[in-house]
Amino acid sequence: MVLKLWSYLLGYVIIMVTGPGLEKFLNLTSQRRIPLWNIKRLREDVLIASLRMGGFRHLRPLLGKCGCRVKIKRKVGLPFFCAHLRRRWALCAGALLCLVAACLLAGQIWFIQLVGCPGHLERTVRRQLAAAGLVIGAQRSQLDPNQIAERIVARTEALAWAGVEFHGTLAKVQVVPKTMPKVPKRGPCHLTATRDAEIIHLIVYNGQGMVAPGEMVKKGQIIVSGQVSYGPDEANPLVRDTGREFVEPKVENIHASAFVEGRFWLEGYGEVHGQPVEKIQLQRKVLAREYYLGRVRLWQQNVAKKEPSMRVEGIEGILYKPLGIRVVTRWGIVEQEKKLDPEKVAYQLAQEQIRQQLGPKEKIQYLKHIVLREGELVRVKILAECKGPVAVEKPFQPKAEEGEEKFEQERGSEDRADPGAQPLRPPG
Repeated sequence: MVLKLWSYLLGYVIIMVTGPGLEKFLNLTSQRRIPLWNIKRLREDVLIASLRMGGFRHLRPLLGKCGCRVKIKRKVGLPFFCAHLRRRWALCAGALLCLVAACLLAGQIWFIQLVGCPGHLERTVRRQLAAAGLVIGAQRSQLDPNQIAERIVARTEALAWAGVEFHGTLAKVQVVPKTMPKVPKRGPCHLTATRDAEIIHLIVYNGQGMVAPGEMVKKGQIIVSGQVSYGPDEANPLVRDTGREFVEPKVENIHASAFVEGRFWLEGYGEVHGQPVEKIQLQRKVLAREYYLGRVRLWQQNVAKKEPSMRVEGIEGILYKPLGIRVVTRWGIVEQEKKLDPEKVAYQLAQEQIRQQLGPKEKIQYLKHIVLREGELVRVKILAECKGPVAVEKPFQPKAEEGEEKFEQERGSEDRADPGAQPLRPPG
């Protein structure tokens, strides 16, 4: 490889030697130490070889002694290429200018690609990129991708994240817009009990709690009320001392929310008569295929023989819908009967009955079962202690002046003020 590269840099020629004394020619070049390589003999009087330019001048004295002639077929190497380009200096100058321009332009940004940017934010993001210096024609060595990404995120409230990468002359900008959760419009509602249960945990976020942990609630009973009552300020010493008018009682209707967890009990019942049997499939194979056109059977293909212990089952399908061609596949199924424990089967039936009554977030804590046997009849009853959320939202429509009537009822007739009495005022 090194010799070939060196020969190309110095230059060499491919010659064709013709004449009757080719063996004598090769011997003389070897004696004079004129290197030849890639020697190929085409005919008895013709051969081709490669020779350096310096050795070509020493061939003339040898040609007369061996009676041969030499012709240059091809010139290879850098000296010949430069000599060829010497007459085309404009081409060389243009290639050099193109190389210099390509080196200079490769260090600039010519394309900016936005990935993940919605249409309504594209204009804003491009304006922030331009303010950060990332524009068409900017020098890539003078730009910091991390600083550009931090700047556009800090100055664009609608973006959650941004990343900038340089790939040659391409600047790839990836952005992730913020997704704000949609807050549904909620009207006033109570939290009511979904079943009879004992309250374990009650944490009220919004609303007024009507029960305490440890109390029993009935189905439909209000646990957290969406009507928050605010009493009068008659007993407030700050109001009395400052001389402000007393605030009348009022009720605010809100959307109640709370964490409500309760303990409840469910019953399940299952019974089994006799010895239950489960069929286990041991083998299943195709016996035959029948092809029908309407009700006419066109062809029957037998695949396997039916065994005496097999149960035959047929499955029908449409082979070609436009013509109404149907295919019926006959399957041979070998089954084995397995006797089950009747108590376990009844227990599973009762447990499945309890699971059907549970919600997605409700779990079974403890199980207690009772088994009764009456001959071949086995009965199992399960009492399950369960735990889970026991509250559901119940919207309501507030009535006019509902809060005032409620407070009047709570205060009672003995606490009501005389209609003719004057309102209390602090001494002036």
